[in-house]
Amino acid sequence: MSPRSSGSSASAALPCRTTRELLADGRPFDAAIREASIGRVRPKLMTAATAIFGLLPLLVLRLHGTEIERPLAVVMIGGLVTSTLFTLLALPTFYLLAHQRTRAGRTHWVRRAAGGTAGAC
Repeated sequence: MSPRSSGSSASAALPCRTTRELLADGRPFDAAIREASIGRVRPKLMTAATAIFGLLPLLVLRLHGTEIERPLAVVMIGGLVTSTLFTLLALPTFYLLAHQRTRAGRTHWVRRAAGGTAGAC
């Protein structure tokens, strides 16, 4: 098992940590974030799918007592889907945007310190 695939309780922070490790190995930022994100697809989907399949009987079956637990199953499935989409799509996008904004801010301040025009592209 490689150090990048070790278990972590903070699965949302794992792509950020893996991206930093890949950057330390000399990879460009875009390739590092892409590889870190793709490496989390299977574990995240398998975990969410297992939990959703476990909740499906509460959602589908019309047995005695399921009418009380059905709203809970709906909320849990919605949360799992939302969490999965956020972790796989939104988190890497926000990380990329933050990196670009930070890099653009540094360029702006370096240009300004060198006597260039502030805010020039």
